[in-house]
Amino acid sequence: MQILSFPRLAEFILGTLAPTYEGCISEEGRIMVLRSILNRCASQLVLFKQGSRHTGLATEMSHTIRECQHHGITPARLLELSQKPHLHPSMACKLKDIALIFGQYEAWLDQQRLHDPDHMLDLATQALTQERRKPTKDRRFLLKALWLDGFASLTPQERSMLKALCDLCQFSTLAFCADSFPPTEKQLFSIWLPVHQTVRACMNDLAAVHELPPTCELLERSSTLGRFTDAPMLRWLEASWTRPSPCPIPEAQPQSGNNTSQLELGLPQTHQEPIQPSIEMMSCSTPAEEVAWAARIIMRETRERGARYKDIAVLVRSLEDYHDLIRHQFQRLEIPCFMDQRESIVHHPLVALTRSALRLLAHGWMHDDWFTYLKSGLISLPMDQLDALENTAIERGWRGDRWWLPLSDSSGQPHAFEPVRLRLLQPFESMLRQPMQAKKGLPKKQTWTGNSMSEAIRRLWTSLGVTRSLEDWDAHPLKEGLPHQDFHLRVLETMESLLDNLEMAFREMPLPIHEWLPIMESGMSHLSVGVVPPALDQVMVGAVDRSRQSSLKTVILLGLNESVFPARPSSQGLWDETEREALEQEGILLETDPRIQLALERFLGYIACTRPRKQLCLSHARASLSGQALHPSVLIDHLRRLFPWLEVSTFDSRILADQAFHERELMVTRDFWKWRKDHPNVMPSHADSRLGESHKWLAGLTRSSESFSEKIHPDLAAMLFGDSVSHPQIQTSVSRMESFAECPFRFFLHAGLRLKERQTFELDARRMGIFQHHLLESFHLTLQEEGKQWHDLTAGQGAELLSHLAEQMIHDFDDGLLEDKATNQLMAKAMTQGLRIFIEVLMGWMKHYPYEPRAVELSFGQKDSLLPPWRLPIRQDAAFVFQGVIDRLDFLEREDGPTLAVIIDYKSSLKKLDPTLSWNGLQLQLPVYLNVLRQPEVASKLDQTSIRPTGAFFVPLKSAQENCDTRDEALDAHRIEQSHQSAYQHHGCFDMEALQTLDTRPGSLKGTQIDYHLKKDGTPRKSSWQAMTREDFEAFMNRSVELLKRFGDRLLQGDIPVEPYRHGQMTPCQYCDYSSVCRIDTRTHSWRTLQPPQTPSEKEASSSDQA
Repeated sequence: MQILSFPRLAEFILGTLAPTYEGCISEEGRIMVLRSILNRCASQLVLFKQGSRHTGLATEMSHTIRECQHHGITPARLLELSQKPHLHPSMACKLKDIALIFGQYEAWLDQQRLHDPDHMLDLATQALTQERRKPTKDRRFLLKALWLDGFASLTPQERSMLKALCDLCQFSTLAFCADSFPPTEKQLFSIWLPVHQTVRACMNDLAAVHELPPTCELLERSSTLGRFTDAPMLRWLEASWTRPSPCPIPEAQPQSGNNTSQLELGLPQTHQEPIQPSIEMMSCSTPAEEVAWAARIIMRETRERGARYKDIAVLVRSLEDYHDLIRHQFQRLEIPCFMDQRESIVHHPLVALTRSALRLLAHGWMHDDWFTYLKSGLISLPMDQLDALENTAIERGWRGDRWWLPLSDSSGQPHAFEPVRLRLLQPFESMLRQPMQAKKGLPKKQTWTGNSMSEAIRRLWTSLGVTRSLEDWDAHPLKEGLPHQDFHLRVLETMESLLDNLEMAFREMPLPIHEWLPIMESGMSHLSVGVVPPALDQVMVGAVDRSRQSSLKTVILLGLNESVFPARPSSQGLWDETEREALEQEGILLETDPRIQLALERFLGYIACTRPRKQLCLSHARASLSGQALHPSVLIDHLRRLFPWLEVSTFDSRILADQAFHERELMVTRDFWKWRKDHPNVMPSHADSRLGESHKWLAGLTRSSESFSEKIHPDLAAMLFGDSVSHPQIQTSVSRMESFAECPFRFFLHAGLRLKERQTFELDARRMGIFQHHLLESFHLTLQEEGKQWHDLTAGQGAELLSHLAEQMIHDFDDGLLEDKATNQLMAKAMTQGLRIFIEVLMGWMKHYPYEPRAVELSFGQKDSLLPPWRLPIRQDAAFVFQGVIDRLDFLEREDGPTLAVIIDYKSSLKKLDPTLSWNGLQLQLPVYLNVLRQPEVASKLDQTSIRPTGAFFVPLKSAQENCDTRDEALDAHRIEQSHQSAYQHHGCFDMEALQTLDTRPGSLKGTQIDYHLKKDGTPRKSSWQAMTREDFEAFMNRSVELLKRFGDRLLQGDIPVEPYRHGQMTPCQYCDYSSVCRIDTRTHSWRTLQPPQTPSEKEASSSDQA
């Protein structure tokens, strides 16, 4: 005995009667062929011309062609209809386009000597007809018996094959589900309408073949036979479904001698106590609540009533709507289940690898395609190495032909990832059959045939060891709950079948790779793998129209909502309802008549509700997951008419602890969390032995959620920030300590956990600053090589030199970043022009600024640094070790005293020293650099006897644009000069005693190069607090030392609170990279308040006023 579907039966017949018949492509093969035809005939289309490249059009065209084939509609017939004058123009154009593609498709099949998958039934019918004409003794195909069951409707193709098959059978039985014979008149509102139509058509077909008419038999209902002998309510439901009448309320009768009581239904009942209703109806708030209720029903039946999982099924109208909800909830509550549907493999690693490999060849090694290929899991590269490769590729802009050229580092030496690159490209060498050593860029795009394409893909799989990897995945799955055994090998078989279709359909047809790509993607976009029915104890989850399991005791039917079940009439293909009615008027009847669909939906409702033997549980949702209101299905109303006394309960997921079946259900119990809030550190009592371990599990979960603290252990802090526990030396920088002053938790994430954003190959503010710093460094070093100083150049000479250096640097900077895009090239020119103006302004200021730039990019505390690190003791056993880079150091050498020094720190935009921020440690850069120069050993390292710092300044490298009222004002030379001087003014702090050396202009009360403003008596105005006395200047530097020691002490104590500040409207959270980690609510957070600044002069003045 063999159990076969119609397509499998056709294969069996052809294999017996026509073993040499030509190959037949699959549905995926048909879609690929249609995609190729659409690409080729796009210019000839009228209505579908604009959408011919749309990925879904080939699929919809396949559905339409299949429907036409099922009903015997040819391209010529469609073209004939398109000429009808009364048709709407859009429908006429649609008919012409479909006829064109349909005709091209059939011509393609004839040319390639192939058969459509829907032709198999026709071929089998022809083979059977030819076999019938032979004498009985010469027949090779003869069935003893045929049994057909499980069909509500049959297509004309299927009926023709059945008619021919019955003629070669000794005995045929066609079983249909209906409670009566087909009436003489069509009953449009009967649930048996599709069944009656099919039965009537089959009777007519068989009567025309056989001399004797077929025998028709109607099986009457029996109270002692059937599935519902133990469920009188379900028996009443089945018997009264088409003729609804209210069911009496079941009541248990007193116990009789034979231990049997009678109900008002007059049906046997063996229970002595009041019976449990066989039907439950539940109203749930959302589909997710429906699934939670279904899970509780399953656990109740298995744990309290002794049921087995395999006796229970969860049915829905469309599994797609409930698939993720059911899988998540059942895995969470450890309910074994079997999803009765074909598993999509569109995102399987093998499909993703194949698709991305083709995209690489078509689009030239773009980043996303390359790393989708590498991250498929089928590449033998450790994940940490792959992550490092991706980060480096993003940061350095490796894409396109860069992957086919040797990788080098900034010094020109082979990059550390060069051996990895060679190893990763070897599979493509096998795929393309081209030696990689001969490559000097991307491989040349080839023209492929279907045979060569499939062979190349198989060579790629072989070189990667795909089969071995998939076998290993099946043998050692990463997670439980795969759809069936050997899942990954089944995926490989499906992909092999796709390549077989490619070879059959496009044997010797040459196409460039960019035209193959949409064809292959259309074939891979709907791949799925069939599932194996469950052999274990599992709950079956499936759709009503697909699942066929009959030995079920309990059925849980979800989603009984309006337009969900029964579903709205819909149709596949390209015809809408109006066009189908117009085709029907022309004598073309299609299978998607809305009335037939409505009747079929009611029939499926009957099938679903009569599936169980003992228990039927139904539910509907009051709202969708998005919050849209939903209404109960007409099936609910129908059941209420049958059982008016049966109430629809309302499901409440907030259960009590003693009602929980699983420990994870305790997460939603009201009493547990109320008790937990009052007793956070006490283990719950084991009132219920089933939940003893569950209480422990939940208590641990609760403690873990409260485990975060704003302090870490001092030993851990010493190891995170320093180099040892006993004598930690904290290697740090000024910017890191400023981040601690902004928010200690931010410092912990950055310096302790080393979290950082991925660097991308983009011209961001950081890289723009690096370019400007390098260019100014190159400017200084070039002058040194020529034996010149900054004062030796005029403004024009300085600008020309900088422009010349910029031309050289733009090409080599950061792997060609400045030439990568047109926008980058424009920014490079803008930065160069801005630095030209900057140099011109500086050269003009040199007349009254006697300090000479002596060093640029002067590092301290780093490897090969000229200056030692600044070591700042925190306490007796711990210290900070600072390292950093001073952008520029200017000297004024004197014969009668120490060398005066000025520190210049370049900034990408305007930045001023703020007294409040400086006092609270948020601007430490300038005072720390000044303290570095105060170290005794620094002077000798810089070939000086002694050094006295006199000032430190922020210098912007970008000028701000000023708005002008008129064009003449904007072009005014004097205004432009004043604007440039104002834009590049130096903002910082300095010693007032050294002002005459910083600005040699006689009698000047306001600085041009340096920001200061004096009164007529020569003292600074109140707004010019940065012009400090010697005492204030020393206190300014000492204040930074005091703050850093305080910060260091907090660090070593492990004090890392989430404690950002607010200064005016400014907070560090506005530009923090770690907002996704701390997740504070900036609208309600209590910000830290900054302390107002104080100086020794202000303290003394305050004391004098009080005296």
